[in-house]
Amino acid sequence: MSETFVIFVRELNSRVRTRAFWIGTLLAPVLTVAIFALQLIGGGSQRTLVVVNEASVQIGSNFIEALTAAPRSERSNSYRAELRDGPWDPQRAGLDADVLAERIDGYVVIPRDVLAKSEITYRARSSAGPTLLRELEAAALRATQQARSAAAGIPEAQLQELLRGVKVRAARLTPAGERADSTGLALLLVYLSAFLSYTIIVGYGVSILRSVLEEKTSRIAEVLLSSVTAARLLAGKLLGAAGAALVQVGMWAAMVAAVLGALLLVVDDTTGLQRALNTVDFPAAVWLSLLTFVMLGFLLYGSLFAAIGAAVTTEQEAQSLQTIGILPTLIPLMMGLRILEEPSGTFATVLSLVPFTSPITMPMRMVATPVPLWQIALALLLLLAGSAAMTWAAGKIFRIGVLSVGRKATPAELWRWVRKTI
Repeated sequence: MSETFVIFVRELNSRVRTRAFWIGTLLAPVLTVAIFALQLIGGGSQRTLVVVNEASVQIGSNFIEALTAAPRSERSNSYRAELRDGPWDPQRAGLDADVLAERIDGYVVIPRDVLAKSEITYRARSSAGPTLLRELEAAALRATQQARSAAAGIPEAQLQELLRGVKVRAARLTPAGERADSTGLALLLVYLSAFLSYTIIVGYGVSILRSVLEEKTSRIAEVLLSSVTAARLLAGKLLGAAGAALVQVGMWAAMVAAVLGALLLVVDDTTGLQRALNTVDFPAAVWLSLLTFVMLGFLLYGSLFAAIGAAVTTEQEAQSLQTIGILPTLIPLMMGLRILEEPSGTFATVLSLVPFTSPITMPMRMVATPVPLWQIALALLLLLAGSAAMTWAAGKIFRIGVLSVGRKATPAELWRWVRKTI
């Protein structure tokens, strides 16, 4: 039996045959769904506000009427508002005291020149969230529109008809035909693909770092290297961790398929669910490409973390270098909205070609839009070359560093190790 295969089986078993692996595998989908569900079902709050009106009586009353109207959805806030006549300055100290004492949640000031400047003031103890700002702006817009329409002699009903909004029904064009598009679902899929890629690449990569460092400090590596070469030991570790990652992803895919299948059988009206599934109906080649990017990305970062584990001597050193190694993977996650808005733009395209960011960025782009075949091929080629180079360098560092106990390797020493022939 090959020495590499023996190490592979040992590393695979050490990860899969643990309670932590099974708990994480079973709980991760549940927690992910729960997080998104809590954001969707979370309702708005009730707020008590004071409105100081320095403008006309009509503007103040229209603002109160619009603000205290029935919430448009369960996630909208509801308001209890007290209208006070201006000016604001004599009342400011008392209102500030009421806010700080939590007798009211905040107060709004409608200035005398609101029609000219189109601006109101809001003061509260906490930062105004996007929902609150949107609702205050909507109420102010409604009040000022009514005042302007009255001044121009335009009936309210006619003004509302003129300002009636327009909905956009988006669709994606694919070689298989037109498919419905959903911005919310697209955003969810993009971040899920990024999260899955990040979990496999970073999570299992860091586990390799910990394994190498533990075997180095406990001198187990010396025993192992007496019967197997450093290259085969490293290859076995990488393959074992990759195998555990594939097992976990396979289980997640089976769980998702089982849940969706059950929903299609149990739910009577499956039109909405089937329409949603049609938006993620990607060819098998796309799924294979996504998996290839993730696995090559794992090989790249797994080799990097293995080299870090072999080069350091303490947990503190490993933590510092580990943080630096993780930073490139965070760029696509932090720039996810920009990638979704312009998946074919220059920024997203460059990130999807750079080996250290392509394992996460390219899956995000492929979920959001059809990516040209030449870009996928070029990104895979660059990632494959980067992974091969990193594995080669990590093998050299691993061979010497794993036996160098009690001595911190300097950058100059690491360079000398890489230059040596295995």
